[in-house]
Amino acid sequence: MNLETLMQLSSLSETLTDEPVRERTFEALIKNTATQVIYNDYIDHYFITAKQTEGKVVACKISLSQPPPTDISSESGFSINIVQDEDGFRDAAKLMALTLGIDKPLFMYLCLSDFQIDTVTELIEALSRNR
Repeated sequence: MNLETLMQLSSLSETLTDEPVRERTFEALIKNTATQVIYNDYIDHYFITAKQTEGKVVACKISLSQPPPTDISSESGFSINIVQDEDGFRDAAKLMALTLGIDKPLFMYLCLSDFQIDTVTELIEALSRNR
């Protein structure tokens, strides 16, 4: 992981708590590639890391309004701060936030082969099975 990107991501919130309420670390096969996944649920935010060896690095903080938007094409309802971007990541982040039903900020540090809908859907399914 790129330390500078992680530091930028953590600077998006001044009130991050230290100890997770729930932690999950597992390996999943995403697009036939071994992927290390860490899911941490804190009192005031979520943190997800997913890493493939030959991936593109992205990072962001995303929040949903209440009530949440109905789909990723909605112009409002999302608050997203991207630290490091790649093609398709903005929609991927929105899809993850909506599908996982977040109710507090979600910090993501992802290193995946791509950020197409099918790739992100496989990651969401793995997270849903292991949360």
